[in-house]
Amino acid sequence: MNIRPKYVLLCLCSILAASCNEKVDDTPMPEISVSGDFGTKALLNTIAEDGSKVAIYDYLTNFEGDIDGTQYTSSDVPLYFNSVVTKSGTEWNYDGNNHYRWTRTGTHNFFGWFTNDASESALNVSSLFGNALSLGSDKRLSIPTTALTTTSPQFDFAYSDIISRAAENQDYSPVVLPLNHLFTAICIQLENESQTNATIKDVTITNFRNSASAIVDFSDFSAGPQLTVTGPTVSGSYFSGISNANITLNKKGSATNTLYDILGKEYSGENYFIAWPMVGEDLKEGTVTIHYTLEDVYDDINPTQLAVLESAVKLPSMQILAGRKYKFRLRLVDKEILLRIEVQPWDFTPWQMDFSNESITVTSKLAFDPNTCTLDKPAAAAKVRDGLDIHGQFSITNPKGATWFIDITGDTSYFDYEVYENDEDGTIIYSGGLRGTINPDNAQGRINFRIKPKWGTKPENEEKSISLSFVAEWPDGREENFDSEAIDEYYKVIWR
Repeated sequence: MNIRPKYVLLCLCSILAASCNEKVDDTPMPEISVSGDFGTKALLNTIAEDGSKVAIYDYLTNFEGDIDGTQYTSSDVPLYFNSVVTKSGTEWNYDGNNHYRWTRTGTHNFFGWFTNDASESALNVSSLFGNALSLGSDKRLSIPTTALTTTSPQFDFAYSDIISRAAENQDYSPVVLPLNHLFTAICIQLENESQTNATIKDVTITNFRNSASAIVDFSDFSAGPQLTVTGPTVSGSYFSGISNANITLNKKGSATNTLYDILGKEYSGENYFIAWPMVGEDLKEGTVTIHYTLEDVYDDINPTQLAVLESAVKLPSMQILAGRKYKFRLRLVDKEILLRIEVQPWDFTPWQMDFSNESITVTSKLAFDPNTCTLDKPAAAAKVRDGLDIHGQFSITNPKGATWFIDITGDTSYFDYEVYENDEDGTIIYSGGLRGTINPDNAQGRINFRIKPKWGTKPENEEKSISLSFVAEWPDGREENFDSEAIDEYYKVIWR
């Protein structure tokens, strides 16, 4: 899902006051713009539908004088304007008027939040949070405890920055109110990267924290809004998962149906759902458990029936930040589930590239040097030999200028990793880590690396292993896994 930046013009118009107040200037204000790089209605639309609503506030600071019969000093912070404005046609109007009364002194401090998306009746603050939201006298917007599920209204609640405009500058140009996401967006997909077809019996997701409350504090006009999220906690089942599914995922390399979107309950596609942001280690309590069969794995007791296998993966300790999209890619590789998490800005717009630069091109798959290890095809692993580092190689030529890296999971503390190449006079140059720039002009994109067991660290008679996953990272931060392009048979390293 690619959401391009959108800008929505919000024309605030105020009726001319029939007063002789010298401190108020009835100067036309053409428009207030709400910049909305955000989506709603399952995160695909923008606030472009007629009837959509935004609540706008304008507080005055450093103002001295009389407004409509009330006298103010510079220490007062009166609410100068508050209205819910509604989109109609190309403008956002209230009362159908065309002037805004700017004061001649003081500073106008504008902010607001998105209240209604007219594209669907359920997409509004009342449907999602249980009641309308109102700003307290302390200028804090309290959002009640809300448990989010996949059936919750997918209302992308957003609040604005605070934009201050000094009246003395007589700047009556549009006031742009950038909007911020309260929530994050979650997508969970299951991919079959096994060499045989798989039938998914059920998917269970437990201990995903889905209930929280929040406060948006607008009281400090210079610092801007401050968001505080309390929780989240586990309340019910955020992701209901899939029961009695019997979903067939074709084997790796098949043309169709190798991927299933668990939340959207459909093959292919990306279905994102709103979720509360999390900090610290909130996410790591979650577990995904999958029961499935592989077409060539039979039950030990009843060899005429396929064995029902179980694989589970714990979610990692990481932050889930507001305003970002998180795709959880569960990759079924024979009898193992691997988890890959891709993070993007919510409103990610790809660089303008032609097709050849946008694609990932691997010209030779990962190959381990059999002179440096023992290859175990059933285990899909390169096994350590005493005294030897394991050497591997692959070639990638596109996207040129992007970064490749190998994501290592498992017993990582028992190994070191290096990339190496020969310079012009044949000297081998090593660099730490498994990361580099994709450059087809250097050795046709060939990458040489070695995995170095830390001799003397492994307890005797214990097995340590790691798994390799290949990722390309574009300059704008977007990441894409290319295991299917880079891995043929072997993707593990085992040290016994």
